[in-house]
Amino acid sequence: MIKYLLKAMRPHQWSKNLVVFAGLIFAREFTNIDLVLKSILAFGVFCLASSAVYLINDVIDYEKDRNHPKKRNRPIAADKLPRSTATVWAVILMATALAGAYFMLNIQFTTAVLAYLLLIIFYSTVLKQV
Repeated sequence: MIKYLLKAMRPHQWSKNLVVFAGLIFAREFTNIDLVLKSILAFGVFCLASSAVYLINDVIDYEKDRNHPKKRNRPIAADKLPRSTATVWAVILMATALAGAYFMLNIQFTTAVLAYLLLIIFYSTVLKQV
């Protein structure tokens, strides 16, 4: 089950989260250890948040994905990872991402992560149908 959970979290997509290092690089602060550590934490938080979103999206799109030639092989669509398990883990990942953002970084970053989660969930549940 852990294998399928990890696969459903799509770690191969985490490279997109490297964008959090852009400010560090463009500000030429990559030698500032404090900022480098905060950027690494921000990267980790966004990996957790994006993984939660992937799980939610796959639970929502379960029926549609089962009929898709490629997506039907995803763990949730293929019934290798129960939707209930994916949902519980999505909540855990979101809570961990938000707690990490708040306790390890700051309220502004927490607000950005929350906005990201709400926007993507809104897209998955409403906007995608428009």
